[in-house]
Amino acid sequence: MEEKSMKKIFKYAFAVVASVAALAACTNEPEEGITPDAENKSLTVVASIGNANRTTFTDNEGLKWSKGDNLIALFATGNQTAALAEEEECFVGTFNFNNIPAGDVWFVKGINGGANVQKQEFLFKHELTQPTLGAINPEYIKLKSNTTAVTGEEGETIDVQMGIVGTMMRYIVYSGTGAYSSEKIQMVKLQTNEKISNSGAVIGYNFVEGKYHQDTSSTLGDECKVFYAADFNYILTNITTPEAIEATNAEEAAGKSVYMPVPPVSVSGYKYIVVTDKATYTFDASSKATKFNENELKNILLDLEKASERRTTKVVTFEAGIGDIAIEGEAASNKQLGYIFFNVDGAKAVDFAGNSHNEQAIYGSAQFFLTVWGSGAAEAGTPVDWVNIYYGKDSYGKINSEYWFMDIEENNTGATREAMVYCRITLPDGYEFDDGTTVKSFERRLAQYAAGAATNVTFQDAINKNVSVAKEGVTDHNIGYCLAYFNGTESRKWNEDYSEVIFRCISPEDAAAGNYETAPELDWITAEYENNGNGNITDCVWWITVQPNEGAERQAVVCCIWPDSDEFAYPNNNRIITSTITQAGAVEGDDDENVGDGSGVTNWVWASNISHNTGMLNNTTGLVDSVYFEMTSVTIDGKTYTGTEQIATLTNEQLAAITAKVFAFAEYTNEETAPNVTIHSIAEQQEMFEMVAWISGHRVAWYPKFNTLNSDPNGARRYVKIVCYNADGTVNSTSFFHQDPT
Repeated sequence: MEEKSMKKIFKYAFAVVASVAALAACTNEPEEGITPDAENKSLTVVASIGNANRTTFTDNEGLKWSKGDNLIALFATGNQTAALAEEEECFVGTFNFNNIPAGDVWFVKGINGGANVQKQEFLFKHELTQPTLGAINPEYIKLKSNTTAVTGEEGETIDVQMGIVGTMMRYIVYSGTGAYSSEKIQMVKLQTNEKISNSGAVIGYNFVEGKYHQDTSSTLGDECKVFYAADFNYILTNITTPEAIEATNAEEAAGKSVYMPVPPVSVSGYKYIVVTDKATYTFDASSKATKFNENELKNILLDLEKASERRTTKVVTFEAGIGDIAIEGEAASNKQLGYIFFNVDGAKAVDFAGNSHNEQAIYGSAQFFLTVWGSGAAEAGTPVDWVNIYYGKDSYGKINSEYWFMDIEENNTGATREAMVYCRITLPDGYEFDDGTTVKSFERRLAQYAAGAATNVTFQDAINKNVSVAKEGVTDHNIGYCLAYFNGTESRKWNEDYSEVIFRCISPEDAAAGNYETAPELDWITAEYENNGNGNITDCVWWITVQPNEGAERQAVVCCIWPDSDEFAYPNNNRIITSTITQAGAVEGDDDENVGDGSGVTNWVWASNISHNTGMLNNTTGLVDSVYFEMTSVTIDGKTYTGTEQIATLTNEQLAAITAKVFAFAEYTNEETAPNVTIHSIAEQQEMFEMVAWISGHRVAWYPKFNTLNSDPNGARRYVKIVCYNADGTVNSTSFFHQDPT
């Protein structure tokens, strides 16, 4: 499934695995948990970690409760946190809670992140650290229990079993004959065909429904999905202090394992990569679809001598966070401009002190050439002497930053001057770029305005131009941001640079007449920058507050007005940014939950790779992301919904009505399909197949989904025939979807 930040999910289900696993066994069996004095304590929880199934291997450090650990109890009306009562490490921990109400309670290991009333978020990052081999980082231990019934009686004691969230990968690396046993392990990486991780990716879990979900707000979504917001198709664990494995078999290497939490997702294939101080080893683990299960420890035995590839040259890639540069005319010293950093075999090379990837040599190979813009290519142009650019260095002259810095003289020429910044990187021995070359260059254009000239103010505008608000109103509602650039440099001094900006909310008629600064303001809506409530602006995000509406639908135009001052110059005189706010009315008889006659989808956009005879993978019952029908507007009871904010307000009832109105099953014949086809009636098609609606903020789309598996003993495909209708009842398209037998 392609990654989406879903606002709502119309229909989806996910089964949670309930088995229990452990990472490592204690040296001695733990004593029974001792229940402390229950005075003023409503509930004592004795939480066990995987006592039932101990793993074969024993690490130096295992999965145990330790001092400082917290347990969070989540229940229908709130949540509460309790600290571990014991001081020593143990598999069975005691936690004392106050005033837990009667009902179902769900427990999570508190180190995993913040919780709200019914939700716990578990972060799955793409780059992890482990201090040494065999020493798991407690931050990555993600545990949860099943729901447990609590009576709410004073002094109650309950026992709960804690299970792993997702799969804990445990890599045991060795060298079968000892040929590579002296090499120091620096990193282990799981490379997947699909994106599965993100620096801030979250799995949210709703304990009432027993499902993972995508809602990042304080209120839960209607349905749940396994994972979202994944930007990377890998997870890696870096060893902070690399050390030699010195092992020739799995038993010897077990005490030096490398750990990696993986979310419970499915991928179509993956491989393992081990990086040592001498070489990079690739293990082509699987080209088949794989599910990383819930609550599972997976021991991965990696004999370096059996790797599918051993490469002594390290591969370097780069990421650029700097574009063309425009700055004010005054002199500046050590001014940060942006970054261009390098990755070595997938790991970010910015550990300048540890120098684990030879960062000093890579960044130190950067040569900067500065020439007059337009005077010649790269190094052949006319040199400039008014600016110097370099990678950041410490007081000893060693590079300590991936950022570019600049020293520049004041521009007293009375006009803008420009230079070409040419940076050439020549990699040291043992490194190459992913295209096989060892030299890369970057060119950027630098413009410096004349000193004393008016500051040019431009904007990076991500404001929602048309916002729909429910009749109940909203408070401090985020409608996007508008970041200002002063002479090409982004401004983040909120209270200084944004303090003279004013917001006015006026009627659409006054806005159309251009009366932004003189028209009377509306009394039912206000707008402001995000702030801390004490008059201090904290971001360039726009907040609107809209009062409840007891009348007809109404509109306002929010105007953000920058000062008309000799100090500022606005290209194209663009100093006013606007957004139109439409609030639903509360007219008697209005029912926007229904799709009335004459309503329907007014505009369909088809996926570019749509196939009208699309195959499904064997044994597939889930959504198929390669095929979808996308809707960009819909009319319901005379009201047309378009754009991000409007489509996001559609309810599940409306989506269900739209689905029923625009999709229909149809009879089909063998002539329409391929030979060896099982013919199904419309009723049978409806039972095994559906079109599922998704809202992903900027659109609503329908995906095909088989609800049951095809176990036809004759090996025949199952077909369904779907007709998609336009708003006027005419046929938009007819599609066949088939499912191969298991």
